[in-house]
Amino acid sequence: MANPNFAHDPQPKTTQGFFPSGNSKNTFVLLRIIQIALMSGVTLFSAIVFSRVGDQLIWTPDFKNPLPLLALAFTGINLAVATQFHRIYFKMTAPWASLRPESTYMTFAILRWALIEGAALFSAVCVLITYNVLAIVALAIAMSLLIFTRASEEELHRLIK
Repeated sequence: MANPNFAHDPQPKTTQGFFPSGNSKNTFVLLRIIQIALMSGVTLFSAIVFSRVGDQLIWTPDFKNPLPLLALAFTGINLAVATQFHRIYFKMTAPWASLRPESTYMTFAILRWALIEGAALFSAVCVLITYNVLAIVALAIAMSLLIFTRASEEELHRLIK
C-alpha cells in the first residue's frame, strides 16, 4: 500500500515523468540555462566591481596583503573540490543514481557550479577590497572553469558507470 503522505512513488523505476516530457535532452537544456545564468551573474558582478575599481587597480602582485592570497587559496581549493567532487557525490548517491541518473547528475552539476561560482564571487569581492592583481587572477581562473564545465550526456554516462 502506498503511503498517502507521498504525492509520488519514492522509488520510481525510470526517470519518465520526472523531467519535462520524460526526455533527458530537456535536462541538459535546463542545465545549460542554469549555467548561463550563473556565468551571467558572475560576469555582471565582476563588471560592476571593475567599473567601481577602475584606475585604482594594482597591476603588480602584492604578497603582503593576505586577502588576495586567501582568494587564490580559496579558489584553488574550491576548484580542486569541484573537479574531484564527482568521486564523493556519486559514491554517496549510488543507491539513487541508477534510479534517477538525470536527477543525480543535475544536482551534481549545480553543486559543482555553485562551488566554482563561490570562488569567483569571493575573488571579485577581494578585487573590490584590495585592488590587487592576484585576486583578478583567481577570478579569471574561476570564471574560465565555470565557462568550460559544461554538462553533457557523455559526462553523465561516464560518471554513472
